[in-house]
Order: sequence, then C-alpha cells, then structure tokens
Amino acid sequence: MKVNFFAPSNNLGYGIHARNLIKAFEARGHEVCLIPPFGKTDFKDDHVERWLKAREAFDPSLPGIMIFCEEFLSQFVGKPRIGFPVFEMEKFTPVQIAMIRSCDYVFTPSKWGAEILVRNGIGWDKIRIVNEGFDPEVFPVQSCPAGEFTFLTV
Repeated sequence: MKVNFFAPSNNLGYGIHARNLIKAFEARGHEVCLIPPFGKTDFKDDHVERWLKAREAFDPSLPGIMIFCEEFLSQFVGKPRIGFPVFEMEKFTPVQIAMIRSCDYVFTPSKWGAEILVRNGIGWDKIRIVNEGFDPEVFPVQSCPAGEFTFLTV
C-alpha cells in the first residue's frame, strides 16, 4: 500500500517518533511519501531522501497520516485522513479538539491515550490504538526469562 506521511524530519521528539514509525511501515512493504511541515527537513538520511523523492508522484487520494501537533491536524489530505498526535496531557483546548475531530481516524499508542481522547469528546469509532513496541537494536533484551520482559520509559 502507498501511504502519505505528513510529519517532521528532525532530531526532536516528533521527528524521531515519525521517522521510526515510517521506517516500520516501509519495512512491512508499504511505499512511503513524506511531506514535512512547511516543506523543511532538519534531518536527512537514505530513508528520508527516498521518502521525499516520492513527492514527485504525490497522490492526495492515498491514505494520509499526520504525526504532528494537534493544532495542525486539519491541514493535510488523504483518504482516509489519520491524525497521530503525540500528547502528554489530559485536557485539550477547544481548538485542539476541533482539529482532532476533523480526522477520519486518530491513532494513539496506548489505552491511556485512547481514554484521554474519549474524555475530550473524541468517539471510540475514530480511535485506533497502535502499539509501537520498541527497537531491540537500541534496547537489547538481556537475559530475561521468557514472557516476563517489561519495557518502561519515563
């Protein structure tokens, strides 16, 4: 499947999160096109260069996933339009809620995130929990009994 990602490419939280998620999509055989906010990238590697090159054949009717701040979630195209806000709060402003509601679907990486969205008026029918896991090359599992590994980030 071909997917358009509207996401930053930088060394900040959103950029790293987006790059890792997009790499995972590509590793599963999806063709990826990257459209960074304001057309700017602060980080480029072979992956990012390939994803940016795909803009030459940009198709706005493909699924679009935006990984960015809530306030921007109405500003991208796709069929469907999937917002993936990465938040660490429990209450959204009226503007943020309107922008999230403008999406066909909203991805969140946890049940906690889904519950926060619901408490802020986003319907369960729009929410999809995308368990992101971890990269064992970055966080190797060392001598852990089978089935007892817990990954914790603080």
